[in-house]
Amino acid sequence: MLKWKKFETFVVPLRSNEYTFIFTTQQKERLFVHKLVSGFMLAALLAALLPGCDKTEKEETALATIKVAFDNEGSFLGQYGELFIAKHPEIEIEVVSLYEQFAAGKNTEQAFEAVMRQAPDVLALNMDQYTKYAAEGRLYDLSPLIARDHFDLDKLAPAVIRLLNASGGGGLFGLGPAFSTSMLYYNKDLFDRIGASYPNDQMSWNDILQLAQRFADNGEEKRRVYGIQMRDTAPFYLATEIGRTQGLALYDPVNGKITADTSAWRDIFRTVVLAYSPKASYIYRPPLQPGGSLADGFSTDAFINGRVAMQIRGFDLMDELQKAKQLYGIETPNWDVAMPPVNPRDPEVNAGLDMQRIFAISSQSPRLDEAWELLKYIHGDEYARIRSRSEKNVLLTRMGYSGSSFGRDLDKFYNSKPPNSAATTDPNQMASILSFVKLAKEEVEAAVNGSKTVEESLQTIQLQGQQMWDQAQ
Repeated sequence: MLKWKKFETFVVPLRSNEYTFIFTTQQKERLFVHKLVSGFMLAALLAALLPGCDKTEKEETALATIKVAFDNEGSFLGQYGELFIAKHPEIEIEVVSLYEQFAAGKNTEQAFEAVMRQAPDVLALNMDQYTKYAAEGRLYDLSPLIARDHFDLDKLAPAVIRLLNASGGGGLFGLGPAFSTSMLYYNKDLFDRIGASYPNDQMSWNDILQLAQRFADNGEEKRRVYGIQMRDTAPFYLATEIGRTQGLALYDPVNGKITADTSAWRDIFRTVVLAYSPKASYIYRPPLQPGGSLADGFSTDAFINGRVAMQIRGFDLMDELQKAKQLYGIETPNWDVAMPPVNPRDPEVNAGLDMQRIFAISSQSPRLDEAWELLKYIHGDEYARIRSRSEKNVLLTRMGYSGSSFGRDLDKFYNSKPPNSAATTDPNQMASILSFVKLAKEEVEAAVNGSKTVEESLQTIQLQGQQMWDQAQ
């Protein structure tokens, strides 16, 4: 349904100049009441729009309204909506908030169903939701729109398009402005010190752990060098990462079965327990510390301070390394990155590839063209340019805007091969999953400290984990 609203002219001061823009009163309020968009982003956008600022004001015009299902209105407008509204004042945006549904006591599935009853045109989904909704026919295949408007997919990361196609059952039902991937960071100076070759892009977990053992050091803690540091300190995390690389899962949500007590998982848990044993002493486990300033975090980070040879992290560590050096004068290591660990049976696959936010159009949307305009803008050159200047720790899908400021070539991550399909989990089982993770962490720690054998720990995980799952049903 079209909404008719009066336009209101207002003046935007930008340094010493003033420029006139035409917006609806509601859009004016949204643009300046919300503080989530930095002044830099807004200034960059206004500068981009200056050539078109001589349009005459119309007394009345038809506004098309599109509904967007998102976490909450403030977050969407701050990160996406206000920039789009400034570019497309002819389109109104109504945000259908998921948080309001959660606040009403609904679980994830109930919240999304409640949102879907409000007929949103655009959906912001995670990978599991994207896979599920695409299979159910709830999402519009973007291919005809991409072909019609000659939208250049070649400008977007091939890895992301492949992942979306694989998870969409062969169709492209959404796009995402950013993605994430694990990266193997390494300290070149430490490798040079022991005369070891740098990590390469097709190393298995066994390769990396064997390489890390070469840095085992039993010296004074403050000066001690470690071989590797994981993102999470729990040994169970390393076990799940190895399993994910091999295409394994500890639970089967389709059949409701825990799958821990198998030969494949026994081999993985034995590897992890040996790696974390006190005799090995090459995996760094940072001590728990109270929250402090950013400077405190940088000053105690073992990799940033040159005491860890390798660390598996995301793109955000590049930003931290740069800030530690430029803002706090920390002498950071001479570092580089390689691909994350691979499955030797399929070494081309990047199992660490993922997306947290995918924008899709409802297959029932009556505002297909307007919804597509929003997706085109969010994944276009202008938006990527603006966002890259304010969020340097985000790996943008649009190529050419991430990594260059850190002096690193990220082509291998942008062109990596994703898994054949993304594993899905039932979001309504999160309570039981969290309880299961807590149990599994405790059991693996027991095996590491020697109070249980690996077999005993796995049996407990299998039996008690299955009970948790059954009770959740």
